[in-house]
Amino acid sequence: MARSSVRQIHAIISGALDTATRWDWIPSNPAAVAKKPKQQAPQPTPPSPSQTARIAARAWESDLNWGMPVWLVMVTDGRRGELLALRWFDVDLDAGVLEVRRNYVQRSGKGQEKDTKSHQMRRIALDPETVEVFTLHRRAYDDQVAQLDLPADDSAFVFSYVADHSRPCNPDAVTHRYSYRHSREMR
Repeated sequence: MARSSVRQIHAIISGALDTATRWDWIPSNPAAVAKKPKQQAPQPTPPSPSQTARIAARAWESDLNWGMPVWLVMVTDGRRGELLALRWFDVDLDAGVLEVRRNYVQRSGKGQEKDTKSHQMRRIALDPETVEVFTLHRRAYDDQVAQLDLPADDSAFVFSYVADHSRPCNPDAVTHRYSYRHSREMR
């Protein structure tokens, strides 16, 4: 069996035996002394700089609303859910600063804003090019809501598939779109 499978089975059995111990069905949990296999460190394979440049270029060519989050992930190393949770009041274009305060997750079809993974707010300094493309992205948002006869709202999500930006993009849809395009780009 794979190490991860053994670790998962151990967790299930250990949890059941902990409950049995708590209910006084058994005197102690024998799984507590069982040796679990070590968890291997992740072995990510990020794209090379030239592949990264091609991915970003293709994202911008494909759709400006797609290019911006792809670009932001690459220049800030932000987590998917944290970037999707961004609202316009988190972006200070004059100071060139992005505040990461929340994480957006979707479980069983229901979206929810939560605390960040590290449970801490971060401020990320933006380079002039990123401020420039963020400014263009903001103008596109302002134009989009103006066409709906709505005022621009700083509490609106920065990245949204909904015209008024009242909901963020679905995290799974973003991953699927990136995975599909990224796999094509890597060829």
